[in-house]
Amino acid sequence: MRNDRAAISDTKVLGAFVGRTSDINFKVSVEAMETLVTILPTLSPYFSSEASLKAVLYQLINSLMSHLASRSEGHRQHAKLCFEEITKYIGGCFLKLFK
Repeated sequence: MRNDRAAISDTKVLGAFVGRTSDINFKVSVEAMETLVTILPTLSPYFSSEASLKAVLYQLINSLMSHLASRSEGHRQHAKLCFEEITKYIGGCFLKLFK
């Protein structure tokens, strides 16, 4: 894609996506988390170079953390998988956020 950088730097789209990960509707939030796992390999190179994406990543992590305490086993498992994938693909950028 020629417009990858333009599309990825549009944090409004990604911000709206983060909102779906914490949707009250189980199917919506699970679909968003599954989509996240799918798109992370494509997005990961941009998290270290786009400052605005670091803020989105912080919001995403907060959203996913809320699922770890969920009564729903599905939410917990999907959030855990998302964290594993974030750590795998984003790694260093992920750790630098909390220093």
